[in-house]
Amino acid sequence: MQLKNLESDLKKIVGDRVTTNLFERSCYASDIIPVPDWVKRRFKTVPDAVVKIVSAAEISAVLDYCSRNKIAAVPRGGGSSGVFGAVPKRGGIVLDLMDLSKVIKIDKDNETVTAEAGATWWDLDVKLRKEGLTVRSYPSSARSATLGGWIMGSGLE
Repeated sequence: MQLKNLESDLKKIVGDRVTTNLFERSCYASDIIPVPDWVKRRFKTVPDAVVKIVSAAEISAVLDYCSRNKIAAVPRGGGSSGVFGAVPKRGGIVLDLMDLSKVIKIDKDNETVTAEAGATWWDLDVKLRKEGLTVRSYPSSARSATLGGWIMGSGLE
């Protein structure tokens, strides 16, 4: 698939929040730890496109497109894992979830929270403390680690 077609197809789904610019895509080719050369030789860590997602409907539409066209898709939050969890292995599309950062609802009585994947642990804890609650346990990278990334990495982010 040509990058030009990929970009125009994705723009039909998400508008201008798509890039195929090599410099910008290179920023998504590693997480907090640089990818070793031996990994770069075996895998295609630079994505073919990056899409900044702003809604669950967009995630669904982009993943449907990827499925129909047999394109790998990698969700990415803050990129703070250091274990290549949010790094492409076969190119494809990176879905940047950082704009999905809302804490939607705090239910103090039931001690539950509804939040989007791109919310950081730090921001969540700040909002919880205003309600007299706290996360209590979060990663050392809480300022950049996202809820979605931490869950995806089984608490390793």
